[in-house]
Amino acid sequence: MMIQKRFLRWTAIAALGLLLTGCASTSVPGAGSDPRDPYENYNRAMFEFNRKVDDNLLKPAATGYVTVLPSFVRTAVGNFFANIGDVWTAVNNYLQGKPKDGTTDVARVVFNSTIGLAGLID
Repeated sequence: MMIQKRFLRWTAIAALGLLLTGCASTSVPGAGSDPRDPYENYNRAMFEFNRKVDDNLLKPAATGYVTVLPSFVRTAVGNFFANIGDVWTAVNNYLQGKPKDGTTDVARVVFNSTIGLAGLID
């Protein structure tokens, strides 16, 4: 359960990062004339695009994923991505000066990647 929460959290963070890239531009053609929101036209268009992508692609895919795949397969997918996430946890621990924790994380990744069948089994 913890691994699924971690997977969902990282998926949400990645999706948020992708959505926020639309706000990163400083020069937008056709920007609105309202000084309070000079990017109103762009923001409205981006919001509509994101809504359509969510309604027509992401939500059906997520619903189908839960409907079609049995729970043990979803767990295995969550374990796989959690195993990948543990690589970054190890890097983070080393950068924080926690070599013991980093080494434990590396050992966990190696163990799960080999004996755990590419992280599918935790």
